[in-house]
Amino acid sequence: MPDIDGMQLVQTLASKPMIIFTTAYSSYAVESYNLNAIDYLLKPITFERFLAAVNKATNLVATKNNTIARDDEAATIFIKSGPQTYQVKVADILYLEKDGNYITVHLKDKQILIRENMSDIFDLVPAAGFVRVHKSYVVSTRHITMIEVHQLIINGKKIPIGSTYRESLRARLGMG
Repeated sequence: MPDIDGMQLVQTLASKPMIIFTTAYSSYAVESYNLNAIDYLLKPITFERFLAAVNKATNLVATKNNTIARDDEAATIFIKSGPQTYQVKVADILYLEKDGNYITVHLKDKQILIRENMSDIFDLVPAAGFVRVHKSYVVSTRHITMIEVHQLIINGKKIPIGSTYRESLRARLGMG
């Protein structure tokens, strides 16, 4: 833009839209978050990084519009696995399991192996419907069929509950 840069443009807006900045300059990153940007992508942008930003924006829009709710079977996300990108219904995700540098997304009918960090998993799946229960597991709260002190069951699979996650799980599910 010849007379104004992206940061100045956003500052002039009365109603701030959801923004993902894409730029070759890292010097504006901190300022972008002061403007409540969803993400700041530094060029060259990989497809994986772009997809993570889009999923984050989609999840924020869905949460703001209350469209990712227990009854919403239509909400979808995109999951990249190697050269393929799958469109997956959020309601079909049972749980995510970390194994080394990979995470297996367990769906009702299949599994998808992705290269992702567990710390970034809530950029992929909406935090509203998922909870971390162990250093290696994030589960969909809608698919939990039973909870014991040290484990829970989803689709017949026993999933451990880590001691550091037990209280937050109980609070999240309204179990006191």
